[in-house]
Amino acid sequence: MRRKQLIKLWPLFSVLLVLVILASIFIFPSITRMLSLTVILLGLGISIFLNVQRHCQSQKAGKITPAFMRRAIALDITGLLLTMGAVMFLAGRAVAYAAQVAGTAWGGTAGILAAIIAGLIVGVVVGLLMRWLWQKLTKPILAKAAQGGI
Repeated sequence: MRRKQLIKLWPLFSVLLVLVILASIFIFPSITRMLSLTVILLGLGISIFLNVQRHCQSQKAGKITPAFMRRAIALDITGLLLTMGAVMFLAGRAVAYAAQVAGTAWGGTAGILAAIIAGLIVGVVVGLLMRWLWQKLTKPILAKAAQGGI
Protein backbone atom coordinates (compact mmCIF):
# COMPACT_ATOMS: atom_id res chain seq x y z
CA MET A 1 0.00 0.00 0.00
CA ARG A 2 1.38 3.36 -0.96
CA ARG A 3 1.87 6.18 1.51
CA LYS A 4 -0.86 8.40 0.04
CA GLN A 5 -3.38 5.57 0.14
CA LEU A 6 -2.38 4.80 3.72
CA ILE A 7 -2.79 8.41 4.79
CA LYS A 8 -6.15 8.61 3.04
CA LEU A 9 -7.58 5.35 4.44
CA TRP A 10 -6.04 5.31 7.93
CA PRO A 11 -8.73 7.42 9.69
CA LEU A 12 -11.53 5.25 8.28
CA PHE A 13 -9.65 2.07 9.14
CA SER A 14 -8.96 3.20 12.71
CA VAL A 15 -12.61 4.20 13.29
CA LEU A 16 -13.74 0.79 12.05
CA LEU A 17 -11.29 -0.96 14.36
CA VAL A 18 -12.52 1.05 17.35
CA LEU A 19 -16.13 0.16 16.48
CA VAL A 20 -15.17 -3.51 16.25
CA ILE A 21 -13.52 -3.30 19.67
CA LEU A 22 -16.59 -1.63 21.17
CA ALA A 23 -18.83 -4.30 19.65
CA SER A 24 -16.53 -7.06 20.90
CA ILE A 25 -16.97 -5.86 24.48
CA PHE A 26 -20.60 -6.95 24.32
CA ILE A 27 -20.45 -9.80 21.77
CA PHE A 28 -17.07 -11.51 22.32
CA PRO A 29 -15.50 -10.11 25.52
CA SER A 30 -12.68 -12.66 25.44
CA ILE A 31 -11.08 -11.20 22.29
CA THR A 32 -11.33 -7.54 23.30
CA ARG A 33 -7.83 -7.40 24.83
CA MET A 34 -6.25 -8.98 21.77
CA LEU A 35 -8.05 -6.57 19.43
CA SER A 36 -7.10 -3.60 21.60
CA LEU A 37 -3.44 -4.60 21.62
CA THR A 38 -3.55 -5.08 17.85
CA VAL A 39 -5.02 -1.61 17.33
CA ILE A 40 -2.44 0.00 19.64
CA LEU A 41 0.49 -1.72 17.93
CA LEU A 42 -0.89 -1.03 14.45
CA GLY A 43 -1.45 2.63 15.30
CA LEU A 44 2.04 2.94 16.76
CA GLY A 45 3.60 1.30 13.71
CA ILE A 46 1.69 3.48 11.25
CA SER A 47 2.54 6.63 13.22
CA ILE A 48 6.24 5.79 13.26
CA PHE A 49 6.20 4.88 9.55
CA LEU A 50 4.48 8.12 8.53
CA ASN A 51 6.79 10.17 10.76
CA VAL A 52 9.92 8.63 9.24
CA GLN A 53 8.52 9.08 5.73
CA ARG A 54 7.78 12.76 6.36
CA HIS A 55 11.32 13.46 7.59
CA CYS A 56 12.92 11.40 4.80
CA GLN A 57 11.03 13.37 2.18
CA SER A 58 12.18 16.65 3.76
CA GLN A 59 15.76 15.40 3.74
CA LYS A 60 15.54 14.22 0.12
CA ALA A 61 14.16 17.62 -0.89
CA GLY A 62 17.20 19.26 0.71
CA LYS A 63 15.23 21.08 3.40
CA ILE A 64 17.06 19.38 6.28
CA THR A 65 20.40 17.65 6.79
CA PRO A 66 20.69 13.92 7.52
CA ALA A 67 21.83 14.63 11.09
CA PHE A 68 18.86 16.92 11.70
CA MET A 69 16.55 14.28 10.21
CA ARG A 70 17.83 11.58 12.59
CA ARG A 71 17.49 13.92 15.57
CA ALA A 72 13.96 14.96 14.59
CA ILE A 73 12.88 11.33 14.07
CA ALA A 74 14.34 10.30 17.44
CA LEU A 75 12.61 13.19 19.22
CA ASP A 76 9.28 12.55 17.51
CA ILE A 77 9.30 8.82 18.27
CA THR A 78 10.35 9.45 21.87
CA GLY A 79 7.51 11.95 22.28
CA LEU A 80 5.05 9.52 20.72
CA LEU A 81 6.08 6.70 23.05
CA LEU A 82 5.97 8.92 26.14
CA THR A 83 2.56 10.26 25.14
CA MET A 84 1.15 6.81 24.53
CA GLY A 85 2.53 5.58 27.84
CA ALA A 86 1.06 8.50 29.76
CA VAL A 87 -2.30 8.19 28.01
CA MET A 88 -2.51 4.44 28.60
CA PHE A 89 -1.58 4.75 32.26
CA LEU A 90 -3.79 7.70 33.17
CA ALA A 91 -6.75 6.68 31.01
CA GLY A 92 -6.46 3.16 32.43
CA ARG A 93 -6.73 4.55 35.97
CA ALA A 94 -9.75 6.65 34.97
CA VAL A 95 -11.41 3.65 33.30
CA ALA A 96 -10.91 1.46 36.36
CA TYR A 97 -12.27 4.11 38.71
CA ALA A 98 -15.27 4.99 36.51
CA ALA A 99 -16.15 1.32 35.98
CA GLN A 100 -16.01 0.63 39.68
CA VAL A 101 -18.05 3.64 40.77
CA ALA A 102 -20.66 3.54 38.00
CA GLY A 103 -20.80 -0.26 37.99
CA THR A 104 -21.66 -0.48 41.67
CA ALA A 105 -24.12 2.40 41.50
CA TRP A 106 -25.97 1.66 38.25
CA GLY A 107 -24.98 -1.82 37.06
CA GLY A 108 -22.58 -3.47 34.63
CA THR A 109 -23.62 -1.82 31.37
CA ALA A 110 -23.55 1.64 32.89
CA GLY A 111 -20.12 0.85 34.32
CA ILE A 112 -18.81 -0.13 30.89
CA LEU A 113 -20.23 2.99 29.23
CA ALA A 114 -18.90 5.23 32.00
CA ALA A 115 -15.48 3.60 31.68
CA ILE A 116 -15.41 4.15 27.90
CA ILE A 117 -16.41 7.81 28.24
CA ALA A 118 -13.93 8.43 31.07
CA GLY A 119 -11.13 6.75 29.11
CA LEU A 120 -11.85 8.81 26.00
CA ILE A 121 -11.99 12.11 27.88
CA VAL A 122 -8.86 11.48 29.95
CA GLY A 123 -7.02 10.09 26.92
CA VAL A 124 -7.74 13.14 24.77
CA VAL A 125 -6.89 15.61 27.53
CA VAL A 126 -3.63 13.86 28.45
CA GLY A 127 -2.69 13.51 24.78
CA LEU A 128 -3.22 17.20 24.14
CA LEU A 129 -1.29 18.19 27.27
CA MET A 130 1.61 15.90 26.35
CA ARG A 131 1.65 17.30 22.80
CA TRP A 132 1.82 20.87 24.13
CA LEU A 133 4.52 19.97 26.67
CA TRP A 134 6.62 18.03 24.16
CA GLN A 135 6.48 20.90 21.65
CA LYS A 136 7.63 23.32 24.36
CA LEU A 137 10.53 21.01 25.26
CA THR A 138 11.70 20.12 21.76
CA LYS A 139 11.21 23.42 19.92
CA PRO A 140 14.41 25.01 21.32
CA ILE A 141 16.41 21.84 20.65
CA LEU A 142 15.26 21.55 17.04
CA ALA A 143 15.69 25.29 16.44
CA LYS A 144 19.26 25.15 17.73
CA ALA A 145 19.98 22.01 15.68
CA ALA A 146 18.57 23.63 12.53
CA GLN A 147 21.04 26.49 12.98
CA GLY A 148 23.86 23.99 13.34
CA GLY A 149 24.37 24.59 17.05
CA ILE A 150 24.03 20.97 18.18
